[in-house]
Amino acid sequence: MNFPKFLSLFFCFAVLIGTAMAHPGHGAEHSDPHGIFHYLTSLVHLIPLLTILGIVLFAIVRKRAASKKLLRK
Repeated sequence: MNFPKFLSLFFCFAVLIGTAMAHPGHGAEHSDPHGIFHYLTSLVHLIPLLTILGIVLFAIVRKRAASKKLLRK
C-alpha cells in the first residue's frame, strides 16, 4: 500500500472513531469526559493512540529509508 492510500485510510478511520460513543463511567471522575485531558490520562484511549502514532511513525521512517536507498543507486 502506498503512502497516500495509507494516509487516506488512516483519516477515514480517524473520522469514524470520533463518531463512536463510549459508555459513561470510565476514566477519571474529576475530568471532563469530552476533554483532551481525559483522552491523554485514560489507558483505554492512550494505548490505541500510541499504537496508531507508532504505526504512522514506522511508515514515515520506512518511506524515508526507501527514498534514501533509491537516491544512493
